[in-house]
Amino acid sequence: MGTWPSGLLALACALLAGCAGGGESSDEASYLDPDTPGKAIKVSVVWFPPPDKDPRTKVANWRHQYRYMLSQGWVNKRGKSTKEPFEKIYRDPWMADEGVQDSLMEALVRRLEEVGLGRLKETPLEMINIEALRRIERTNDGATAQRTLIITVETEKC
Repeated sequence: MGTWPSGLLALACALLAGCAGGGESSDEASYLDPDTPGKAIKVSVVWFPPPDKDPRTKVANWRHQYRYMLSQGWVNKRGKSTKEPFEKIYRDPWMADEGVQDSLMEALVRRLEEVGLGRLKETPLEMINIEALRRIERTNDGATAQRTLIITVETEKC
């Protein structure tokens, strides 16, 4: 509980590993061609992984992780920003490369929908209390940290 969902992590790793050496498919829009900018897709996650104890004080400090992937189409159309409030308040977000292949991102979104992510109730980003997320770290609230997981998926309607 409170860790990175193992099925989702395994899915993301499997998709990334499976496409690491492959090239673009012939029917996919090429980001090198300005007339075919690709599809704008973004997937991000904010969570608090189980902390490591400080060897000196033996205290476990809860620290967030913020990671995101942007499709090459997203980078072409909207730039290298996620356009999320998390990127402004969290230190050192992790971004998967400069832009993930559009077909890989489409496959990831399809797989997330297949495992039920689309059936979850959607909460608009502006309704997320950013100050409450900051408070988790300040107060070292492990119970709340273990229950906190925010996944965003934004796709372009084609």
